Amino acid sequence: MLADPCTLPIRSEAAPVPCVAPIVIRPVRPDDESRLAAFFRGLSPHSRQRRFHGGVNELPPGVIAQFVRRCGSDGLGLLAVVTCSGAEVVIGEAAYAIARPRTRNAEIAIAVADDVQGRGLGKRLLRSLMSHAAANDVTSMYGGVQPDNKAMLALARALGFTERRDAADARLRRVERCLPEPSALATLPEGAAAI
Repeated sequence: MLADPCTLPIRSEAAPVPCVAPIVIRPVRPDDESRLAAFFRGLSPHSRQRRFHGGVNELPPGVIAQFVRRCGSDGLGLLAVVTCSGAEVVIGEAAYAIARPRTRNAEIAIAVADDVQGRGLGKRLLRSLMSHAAANDVTSMYGGVQPDNKAMLALARALGFTERRDAADARLRRVERCLPEPSALATLPEGAAAI
């Protein structure tokens, strides 16, 4: 579990009054189904559209079940959580999944609660995904980003991703990046630009 010393004011469905709490980034667990469903429901329609590339109001329980069981060498789901009034509240989600079993290329996706966007949480989530993926022999990561999602495109560039037109979906930009060898991660100082 990666503890984040940063604190941010949080408003959410599960915490109706603002609170200030330390942010913890941790792997998703099977008991996170209701928290993750509440997180996706609490996103603005615009943020849900950016995360899922389409109009989504509610994710089916089977899809949420798949999200919370994504942990291992072929993928990982991470949550950024805070504890408000004794209950964990999800304020960010990021995941990667190996696209094809024979390759070690992973597709990534990320979402941050509207109230805390633009404060660096997405960067911390994506860095954590990249570190885990590299340690599990993932050679590269990629994702589809809507062209008007300037914040995500800037984040990807800041973390060394390249950008091009997505050949599979002309509505999207494709960001991708090769990952360093896991041994290279151990020699990088905290906060280094490589990851």
